[in-house]
Amino acid sequence: MTKKSKIHMGMRKTGIFILILILISGCAFNNTGHEGLGEKSQPDPEMTPTPIPVNSEVSGNSAVKEERPVMTEAEINRMVSKLPEDGIYYGSADGRWGEIEVAVTIENGLITAIGVDQYETPGLGDDACDRMVKRIIESQTTAVETLGGATISSEAVIEAVNQALNMEGK
Repeated sequence: MTKKSKIHMGMRKTGIFILILILISGCAFNNTGHEGLGEKSQPDPEMTPTPIPVNSEVSGNSAVKEERPVMTEAEINRMVSKLPEDGIYYGSADGRWGEIEVAVTIENGLITAIGVDQYETPGLGDDACDRMVKRIIESQTTAVETLGGATISSEAVIEAVNQALNMEGK
């Protein structure tokens, strides 16, 4: 090994040693890319690690593990629904040309069918009743928009369904 090679190797070792000292002492580049002497940057909140919950199977602590019952879809619907128990409920309200009667079917906490008996204007009021029934079933609420040109029939269907379910909208 030549004298020149020995000098270069010594310089490399010295440079590495200085770099290690700088990193240990905190004199390094902060996360903004600016060199600072002893400056410590604040941690980025997005980069802060989230604690991982301890899994009882991994930790071996079986006393921590708790069994949770699995709920059926019907039980979940019933929990979040303000509707009455499953069954068929009847209600009525005054339409344009007479009484509109409804039979509302509740299954698994959902409105699944609404039967309408009415004597509204053919092609207008009767069509409005059918369209209102579809809206109520799709949205699972009586808080739906009425149909223009058939407002009285629309409101009568909503009122009859509310009466059947003994509620003022859902």
